Amino acid sequence: MPPRKRSPRKLHIERISGWRTGPTAYLRSLTEAPRSPDSDSEDTPPRTRRLRERGSGSGAWNTAVPLTETSGQTFGFDPKDADSRNARLGEEIRWTVVGPMPVEVFLEEFFQASCIDFTEMPPPEGAFNGVVTENTKNEKDMYAPLIQALNAVDCEKEKRGSRCPGFTFRNTSAHPDVSGGTLGAKKPDICCYADEHLPTVDANKGDLQSRTDMGLAASFFEVKLRDSDDLFYDPPSDDDDVDRKTWPFVLGRFTTATLPIAQVELGQNTTYAAEIGMRQFRHCVYSVFLSGVLARLARWDRAGVIVTQAFDLRRRPELLCRFFWCFSKVSHTERGYDLNVQPATWDDEKLFKRLIAQHVREQLPSASTEERIQLFTRHYARNCVTSVCMPRMEGDTEVSYKLLISRPITVPLSVVGRSTRAYWAVDVRNKKVVFLKDTWRHREVRIREGLAIEELRKTCPDYIPPVEYHGDVPMVKLEKDRRGTVVRTLHGRPQMTWTQKYLEEPWVCGNVPHLRERVVLRTRYFLVLRYAGCPLTDCRSTSELLHGARGAFEALRRAYVDHKLLHRDITPGNIILYRNESLAATAPRRGYLVDWELACRVEDLADHKRTSYEASMTWQFLSHALATGALNHTIQDDMESLYYSVLYCSLLYLPHSLSPNALLEILNYIFDWSRPSNYGLKSGGTGKRADLTDGIYTENVPWGCPAMPQWLSTVRRATMAFVNAGRPENYSDLWSPDAFATFWDAFLATPPGSELPLDDRQDHVQSNRGTFSKTAPHEALGRPNQATTTVSTATPGLLRHRTPAHPAGQVTSLPSATESLFWDNDLSSGMSVGSWAVAPINGVNPMALIRQRPPGGSSHTQGKRKTEGRPVTRSMKRVKHVDGHVDGAPDSGSRSTRTQDLAESSQSAGRKTQTTGEASNSRGRRSTRRSATVETKKKSKRRSGG
Repeated sequence: MPPRKRSPRKLHIERISGWRTGPTAYLRSLTEAPRSPDSDSEDTPPRTRRLRERGSGSGAWNTAVPLTETSGQTFGFDPKDADSRNARLGEEIRWTVVGPMPVEVFLEEFFQASCIDFTEMPPPEGAFNGVVTENTKNEKDMYAPLIQALNAVDCEKEKRGSRCPGFTFRNTSAHPDVSGGTLGAKKPDICCYADEHLPTVDANKGDLQSRTDMGLAASFFEVKLRDSDDLFYDPPSDDDDVDRKTWPFVLGRFTTATLPIAQVELGQNTTYAAEIGMRQFRHCVYSVFLSGVLARLARWDRAGVIVTQAFDLRRRPELLCRFFWCFSKVSHTERGYDLNVQPATWDDEKLFKRLIAQHVREQLPSASTEERIQLFTRHYARNCVTSVCMPRMEGDTEVSYKLLISRPITVPLSVVGRSTRAYWAVDVRNKKVVFLKDTWRHREVRIREGLAIEELRKTCPDYIPPVEYHGDVPMVKLEKDRRGTVVRTLHGRPQMTWTQKYLEEPWVCGNVPHLRERVVLRTRYFLVLRYAGCPLTDCRSTSELLHGARGAFEALRRAYVDHKLLHRDITPGNIILYRNESLAATAPRRGYLVDWELACRVEDLADHKRTSYEASMTWQFLSHALATGALNHTIQDDMESLYYSVLYCSLLYLPHSLSPNALLEILNYIFDWSRPSNYGLKSGGTGKRADLTDGIYTENVPWGCPAMPQWLSTVRRATMAFVNAGRPENYSDLWSPDAFATFWDAFLATPPGSELPLDDRQDHVQSNRGTFSKTAPHEALGRPNQATTTVSTATPGLLRHRTPAHPAGQVTSLPSATESLFWDNDLSSGMSVGSWAVAPINGVNPMALIRQRPPGGSSHTQGKRKTEGRPVTRSMKRVKHVDGHVDGAPDSGSRSTRTQDLAESSQSAGRKTQTTGEASNSRGRRSTRRSATVETKKKSKRRSGG
């Protein structure tokens, strides 16, 4: 009996969701509590059960992807396409490359190769002779022979074990990781996956290709065709007269004409290492550069990257073989994974979800259901909750301090630097929501951030959140005891970078003094604050913006007046809005100043030069003097950064009538514009200086609230008066801390400052998505960065399908009587489906998307094309997959093709008339009848012998 055909409507739901399910089950699967592994049915595949036994999420692998961006891209409006991003990262990383390290030293230092048994390693002789031959016309021809030389071989001609047991190499060059959208998607040429992760990346046995999943990649290759494409330039080994201090090791073989292209290629490798560091909990990442037959090994950490000497794969194949053999034999910790994080239990996930929802309701008591859901999904990803266990001293006793985290607020987009992650976390023992900051602190930080905050709260407890926990993160290793039980071992030393250790080695090329300034020791550090709030960019009104910024300024002022301490990194992200118990539900949230990591005492500034320590400050909000290269950081520089933070939020989220192009031009000239300076540092600030001088960009902005131009103009003129006075140390006019505080309080106490709107937020990026689609950060666009895959426990099919990417807050479950989470009781505007409800977005019910026919053509036509969980549109390209079927791939240049734009699709669907829906259903029925008629005729011919 032939399989039952599914209707075009049901096929379309499958393409969107990745499940063969109806609307009710689909909506339930997005919001229902995760199922325990005990609820598995007998027909669940064994591999699925084994993955489920790990609990919610997958520990250090494939972590939840944030809805925001960081490293300057949180606030910056630079182009987000791959070439622009790679050029920026290439310029950044080239000044932190240490090499060329001898390959034997590399293997011994990082893998203790002398302690590893190589007797069972497959013979390396001639292993890579077929990678580059006379028939190799382009780099794609190199993928298959290289992968075959590394993976196990089991055929009649040859039987050989893997050169990296427990891992498999796949060609991922044709199937990018689109977790951050199709614009700038990542696709290394070859990825190395652990065998246990192969089902998750859709890799079938025997195939050489698979989909890219940077959340599961253990290592990667970047391949170039010619030896001359090598990005590094080794000095002659037989010339003792070579001055390595001046030898151009990084990009040294390229001319002025070819250097920009080479820098983009270096940034491409950096992007892949940064993406793995973002999507996984890592302290280092390993990769391979391959140019023709020349290979180099690389180790990336938060201080920089160590690159080996080039070696010929045909003459020295054993070096690459030994590298991957060592990689497979060492522990997860030695491969670069942080094992302080483990999968949470199912009860942990329920607790996390309940407490986060309760916290959202407390922070937004008067907000709509949609706003609460959006904030909730910014911090919670289903089936992706991770447990973080840290040792904590209580008196003389060491106890385990356990936190639960899910979706980060911010993540690092670069390899080097502080690489901060931030979370709303749940304190398991105290059953409360806290704020976790996970960062790599600089060695020159004279004051630990946690200690600095504790000291500041003695004089300013109202605007600086209290510290719950802080300390360096220890190195953890999982070992087996005599009984075979896996135990968690804490090493005595914390997690630290290693790249800086080798700066004095004789093989290092380049300007070592400059390398010393950029490649510095960094130590991983946890800080837990008692208050978990929202950034200043989440302000709901003019009143909340100015009152919240005033609270942050009070913390800044008290730190300077009482402790002579400068913050030095004022941004909208470092000002949080938090509602404590003393505030009324209708009052604006209070502003708190956080992230004191770069804080420095005034007397210590004389010892600091403008190095990478200062370069990690957020570029968009630097004062114009610091942006142009001034070395003396003053309290007025922090005050100017606060002014730019308020201006930035005003331009993007408060009422005005600027055109989208005019708004983008202002953002570019004031906040983003820069030019490269020496050794990767930036220089700029001319747009800020021009605006401070005569208001060329902001003076004539048509603001909706009359108070905003008055406040901004007064502060701008005060800033320029201080500059014209020569930036004196004891400035006493309005631009001194005390005088400015007096002005601000008086402004808020008298009209129009006392009559500020309480609910006038206007999101100009969301309302002009066409203009900002390729420049705005994901946070501003409201687009979720969805994980490519999720190890789910609710549906076995998720192991073989892409997670559906839906905007935050589109679908939610109807709250029960005992657990109402954070939704309002009034859901009458939503559409119920059984016991489930859909919250309307912009007045349009998302169920219209399910009712509408597939976009881009008639229902029966779309039924002929497989889409692997993506709706087909007219702007889709046709891509041939490994198994031969043709798939629809989103066009990276078309914003409408991204499945994250569910709200737009819903609006489009809402405009369709009932007549259109009936016509679509009619066409579907006619198509089904025609198929049945054809099948009947075929059966009749077979019976008659025709």
